[in-house]
Amino acid sequence: MGIYTLVCLGYSAIPDRIPEPELTQVATFKATGNSLSAGVGRADISPPEEMWGHLNLFGERAPIRGLATPIYARALALGEPEGEDRLLIISCEVTFITRDLRQAVLGGLARGGRRDVELLLVATHTHAAPGNFWKGWVGERICGSFSQPYFDHLVTGAVGAAEQALQNMEPVTVAVGTSRTYHLVKHHSRVEPTTGERAYCDTRVEAMAFRRTDGTLLGTLVSLPAHPLALMHKTAGRVAGDYPGELSRLIEADNPGAVALFLPGALGGARATSPGGSDGYRGQPDRFGKVAMQADMLLERIAPVLGGPGRPLQEVASARAVVPLPPIDAHFFPEAAPFTGIRFLTGPVSWLTNGLLDALFLPDEAIFQVVKVNDTVLLAVPADLSTGIGVKLKRWVEAEYVWPLSHANGYDLGYVLDADEYDLSGVIKGGYERLMDLCGKQSGPFTMRALFGLAQQVGVGKNLVPKDLP
Repeated sequence: MGIYTLVCLGYSAIPDRIPEPELTQVATFKATGNSLSAGVGRADISPPEEMWGHLNLFGERAPIRGLATPIYARALALGEPEGEDRLLIISCEVTFITRDLRQAVLGGLARGGRRDVELLLVATHTHAAPGNFWKGWVGERICGSFSQPYFDHLVTGAVGAAEQALQNMEPVTVAVGTSRTYHLVKHHSRVEPTTGERAYCDTRVEAMAFRRTDGTLLGTLVSLPAHPLALMHKTAGRVAGDYPGELSRLIEADNPGAVALFLPGALGGARATSPGGSDGYRGQPDRFGKVAMQADMLLERIAPVLGGPGRPLQEVASARAVVPLPPIDAHFFPEAAPFTGIRFLTGPVSWLTNGLLDALFLPDEAIFQVVKVNDTVLLAVPADLSTGIGVKLKRWVEAEYVWPLSHANGYDLGYVLDADEYDLSGVIKGGYERLMDLCGKQSGPFTMRALFGLAQQVGVGKNLVPKDLP
């Protein structure tokens, strides 16, 4: 035991180093001018009945029993109406995006002659959708057995929605806004040690509305930094879109012909909630009433943007890079007192475990992307970005509106936590988020630095003083 303690002491003396991200295979896209257009499309990606017996909802093992609500792939195309280069944003009502799914969607677009499209592919992160499209040992442990027919069904839906959007582009104006959503977001697990109250969360809902020249609504982008968890394990085996799907349905019902995309914000550690009882709300039972209330309250907050004046779409830009990931550095115990000693003594064991996971199962690189639409910047990461990281990015990126996005173009980083969030959570204290932070305490600084580098590619700087640099 004495020898082991000395080994632990030596291991703990190794200084932490923030790895500097390397941006490789950088791809940029930019369209400017007064003739930019937008198009929208939508396709049903609900599993057909003949697939139900071979699929399960995320986190469940029993077969799917039906549809509570349909789920969709929704697409927004931006750029020159006659040009080949376009930016395409696709939002799918599923739990995750995988790299294989992204590549398959790009392949489907290429077969249709769309080889020059720049793609941002996101999941709404509903936890009541099928999880059987993540191929591989890790994905199948999390989501259930891989189903090639459902994977192909997802790809067909996403490509179909994209084709609709690309074929029907027209001039638009753009309105953007942000609003506080009091009582709609709470921290899932962390409490402030001094007060015992739930930790601070970003509660802002972001909205962007695209209007045709006749004033009617063409499409919307909405983002909220909160997990859709109301329906997890509460649908009796039926597929549902949770609050993102219900919010999109409400917007589309009020605006025939419009398509409403939902983009998940920096939602790590945060979940959507609603005040008071909701059973029976709008005639919906139990948790479905909660989802209906969440959607209604969000719609009320973004109504001024959806109905407000806009300005012409004059700039669309994207910068995307493949970023080699740092070595896996997950630790399984908190670093803050009184657990510091436990963390100290398990350091070498964690190091060996991380090496094995890194070598056998986990990815070596990830796709990061920054998109600019007029004065709004979207920072897209293949991970669950924590609410703390989201707050810092909104403060530090130099743009009028900043939207940090989770679950974009893959899920290669797991959770990305800020340093203090990492210190104050762990398995002993119920910190699921820390367990899923694969790159350890440096994942937050690494991710922010990668995003700062990409933002510069689209002409966006960072608003930092030297002491703030992560």
